[in-house]
Amino acid sequence: MQKNLYCKILALGIVVLFFGISFSQSLIAENNMVSIDDNLIEYTVEIYGIKGLKNHGVILTKEQANDLEELINNIKFKLNNAETKDETITIFNEAVVELDKFNLLPEDITVEKAQELVQGYHQDFKIRKLIDKLFNTGKLSLDQVGNKFCLISGETTNTFFVSVPSVIISWILFIMAMGIPFIPVIIKFILSLIEILCNIINPVNFYNLIGLGHMHDFPNYSYAEGWVYTNGLNGKITWNGTLYGNLSNGLFSMFWLFWLRDWYNTGVFGFSGIKIFRWEKPYKHYYLGFAQLVGISYHEDEK
Repeated sequence: MQKNLYCKILALGIVVLFFGISFSQSLIAENNMVSIDDNLIEYTVEIYGIKGLKNHGVILTKEQANDLEELINNIKFKLNNAETKDETITIFNEAVVELDKFNLLPEDITVEKAQELVQGYHQDFKIRKLIDKLFNTGKLSLDQVGNKFCLISGETTNTFFVSVPSVIISWILFIMAMGIPFIPVIIKFILSLIEILCNIINPVNFYNLIGLGHMHDFPNYSYAEGWVYTNGLNGKITWNGTLYGNLSNGLFSMFWLFWLRDWYNTGVFGFSGIKIFRWEKPYKHYYLGFAQLVGISYHEDEK
């Protein structure tokens, strides 16, 4: 009976391994990918907040990619000049229409659905009540959060998107690695593969974190470069320059990815919306959507 159990666990581990390998290869490709045609640039689009939508790949010419970058810069300019939240919503809706012209929206989502998504219509308002309770009881303060329940748009380097279940599992693996040597290797192996899968098949699709800046090969640290715009309950707050995530909310203030061995600083909690990744150095992420909490700081040299 015990032998059969081990066989089943091993079989499950092998199946999950294939998923993990394919995902890991895509991450390796992020650092090593060279386009077959130097005139073409590949983009990957991910939708956060609606279950069942697959990643969407698009290949643009250099000219189209330049037009897309000009569009993103134009969105940034309009947002910086917006005076009200209604103006911001209008800019977001127009941005979705323009992104669709580049075929950056998956076929199974309409422009109208995507516009609802980036405005936060698909957020779980039970979590909003919980976060409000944390503020009311003093467990969270405005000093710990730059903005909350806000529209968010940004374009940054050294950025990583991860699901909350994956973060929880990574903390378990970290604790095991630090001081529980008697845990069977097979358990650690299966947990690490589940962690990878949680980023592919997110069981709670609207609980996503955005890490800005990360520590690698301690004590080396790479900051995020770029800009982030928010408009929420704390008003209009923007960042532009050399940044790192500084969201002080306990367990999720940092996350350690077992399979990358890197520490990431959480800058955004509870993101739903659109993420566009450009497969060309300096590997920038553009994102447009809604976030429950945002906390970002500048590098010391820019204070």
